[in-house]
Order: sequence, then structure tokens, then C-alpha cells
Amino acid sequence: FMARLINGRRMQLVTVDQSQIEMRIAAHVSGARRMVEVFHLPELGPDGKPNKLADLHVRTAMAVFKLHADQVHKLKHRYPMKRAGFGILYLITAAGLVLQLNNPEAQDATAPHVWTDGEAQTLIDGWFEQYPEIKAMQELDFWRAQRYGMVWDVFGRTRLIPEMRSGLPWVVESGKRAAANMGIQSGAGGTLKLAMARVADEYAQVRAAGLYCEELLTIHDEILSEGEPELVEQMGRMVGRAMEESAPLLVPIRWGMGCGERWGELEK
Repeated sequence: FMARLINGRRMQLVTVDQSQIEMRIAAHVSGARRMVEVFHLPELGPDGKPNKLADLHVRTAMAVFKLHADQVHKLKHRYPMKRAGFGILYLITAAGLVLQLNNPEAQDATAPHVWTDGEAQTLIDGWFEQYPEIKAMQELDFWRAQRYGMVWDVFGRTRLIPEMRSGLPWVVESGKRAAANMGIQSGAGGTLKLAMARVADEYAQVRAAGLYCEELLTIHDEILSEGEPELVEQMGRMVGRAMEESAPLLVPIRWGMGCGERWGELEK
């Protein structure tokens, strides 16, 4: 996919994505103290390099594996805790986590490790030990789904969960997964929709001045736009600022930007 030609000029694609938005929504809804503290740390250190202590997955790996920040390996420690953390938001099981961790692409080729169900469960338990408020949040959603037949996100949008009142255990488990992830997914989607609405208005003002820029689509947690090459930085800041100010969360919303003529280039 390429940016279009307008009057003989190749436009630019600009993508801006929210950083770990689902975890940030979870931190806001649950009030998880350690998560909130990490997300408020500056992403860059005094030397201008990434601040490892501001990386939630590094901090979790440090606690679970009993390591210093410099000892945390990207594939041996950080990746397992990242997969465990995002999986927990959707009620992943130890067996499900093992399938993800034993993927060859997720292994350190120099020292591959075959994860067992017991080790995966230790990761899950260790994650909950660091952020017990997440479990409390999920239990509250289960209760709401059972009591009211629905759950809701931070914006008040609801989803019916009739499965929770079923007499079949496997149907109830399906309802629990729906209840657990609705608030997270819907909350993350809500921040993106609010940002999209604001960006649409700001882009309209730019077009009124005779310049071209336009929202194209959203992909998960990012907004893809197209515009004139001279507007790339301005467009990125517009979208990023709209994301930052989309909702008053307990934690800041961070964002990253990419640009190029081809959509595939934006991932590099």
C-alpha cells in the first residue's frame, strides 16, 4: 500500500500508535499502585537512553526473576513477562502461555528453553503477586456480570454477558473471559475514538487552509493518516497530542510515530 499521488507529488503515510494502551487502561481501572508508578516514570534517562525502570515488563521481570535491570534478557526474561501480562488481562492459562513461550521465534537461539506448564504458572502467579489489584478488578467484573448480567468500561459503555448465568461450566468460563477483557478492550478503543474525533476536526482546519491531510483508518491501537510531506511532523504531533488528551487516566498515554511512502515501511 502506497501513499497516493496528488498533482504529481507523492504524499506520505503517517502512523501514530498508543504505547501499551491496554496495560494503561488496566492500571487506571484497577488502580494498581506499582503499575501506576512505573507508567509515570520518564521514558528516557538523563543520558538520553531508554529508561529500563520505566519499562513495565522489565520491572516485572526484575521482581519475578530476582534480577537487576541490566540482567534482564530481552527473550529469556522480558518477553515471558510481557506475554504473561497481556495474557492475564484475557485470563490466559498456563497451557496457553506455554504455547506462546515455546514458539521458536520467541526463543533465544543461543540458549533455547522449553517452558513447562508449571513454569508458566509460576510466571502468572508472580505477575499477580506484583499487581494484585488486577485480580481484584477481574473478580469485580465477574461479580458485575453475574449480578447485573453486564459489565461496563471507563466510559460507561456496556456489554451483556448472559453466559455468566449459564448452568454449563464451560459457558460460564467463556463469559468470564468476555467480562475480563471487555473493560480493557473497550476502554482502549474509547481513547482511540476520542482521539480520532479530535484529529478529524484539526485536519479539517488544515485542509481549509489549502493543505492536504486526512485520516485513513485505525489498526488496533494506531491511527494511519496521509498528507503532504511538509506536514508529516505536524500531523504526528496532532495525533499524538489528541491521544495524550483523549481521557483523564491515572497514567499518561504515550505514543510513537512512523512515516513513509509505503505502509510496510512504517513498521521498520
